[in-house]
Amino acid sequence: MDTRIARIFNTYGPRMREDGAYARAISRFIIQALNNRDVTVYEDGSQTRSFSFASDTSIALLLMLTSERAEGEVLNVGNRMK
Repeated sequence: MDTRIARIFNTYGPRMREDGAYARAISRFIIQALNNRDVTVYEDGSQTRSFSFASDTSIALLLMLTSERAEGEVLNVGNRMK
């Protein structure tokens, strides 16, 4: 069976909501900054997250679906962490 699994990390892009159950960090940070509010940071702020722009995530998924090398693989879709 030709199976591929994408592990999509934090995707952001236009028209993302900053409120509600599906709010994302990037949109919240931007709205807080634009409204001159403190940007929400939990704990000591040293944690890291992987972010990917919506079009980059879409391209990654298309490449994963069309690549024979991806067959049977689990692929992380996010930015490259250093």
